[in-house]
Amino acid sequence: ILQINGCLVLMQEEQRSLDKETILNCLCLDPANPNSIMSCVRNARENSRQAREQISSEMWEQVNTMYHDLNQLTPRTLVSDVHPVLMRVKNDALLLQGMADQTMMHGEAWQFIRLGRFIERASTTCRLLTVRSAPSQEDEGLYREAVYWIAVLKSASSLEAFHKTYAAPVTTNAAIEFMLLNAESPRSILYCLENALDALK
Repeated sequence: ILQINGCLVLMQEEQRSLDKETILNCLCLDPANPNSIMSCVRNARENSRQAREQISSEMWEQVNTMYHDLNQLTPRTLVSDVHPVLMRVKNDALLLQGMADQTMMHGEAWQFIRLGRFIERASTTCRLLTVRSAPSQEDEGLYREAVYWIAVLKSASSLEAFHKTYAAPVTTNAAIEFMLLNAESPRSILYCLENALDALK
C-alpha cells in the first residue's frame, strides 16, 4: 500500500517504523506526505477556493466539511475506528463527485474535473497493478493468488463488477484483463482513458 501510494521512500528516508499507527498516519493525516488523504483534501479545498465561481455552492460546502472533519480526526481515533473513518472519507468523496455531475454546468470546468478524475484513476490502477504484478509476487499457490487478487479488486471497488463479468474464480490473468481492458468498469484503465479523451473533445 505504501509503495502504491508513493509513500515507501518517505517512510524509509525518515526511518519511520512500519507499525499500524505510523502507516495509517502517513497515509491519512501526515501533512508532510503530499499523497496523504489530509494533503489531498487540503489541496482540493484550496483549489476549490480559487475556482469558487466555477463550482457549485454544494460542492464547496462538501469540500469544506471534509476538510474540517479530517482536521478534527486524531491518530488515536483513526487507529481505533479505521474502517468507519475510511468509509466516511470514501463516501464523502463519492458524494462530491455526484454533486459535481448534478450541480455544475457541463461546460469546460466540469470537463476539466472529469479529465483529472479519470487520469488520476487510471494512474492509481496502473500503480496498483505494477506493484501487485512484481516478479516477487509470482511464486504463490493458487489459493494465495486468488486471495491476493480478490484484495486487489476489492481495493479498486471492482470485485463485485468482476464477479458479474466472469463466472470463473478470480485468477491473475482474469483480474489483470478486467482492470486493464474492461470497457464498462469505471475503474479499468481502458474505461478511464476513453473518458479522459472524451473530456478533451
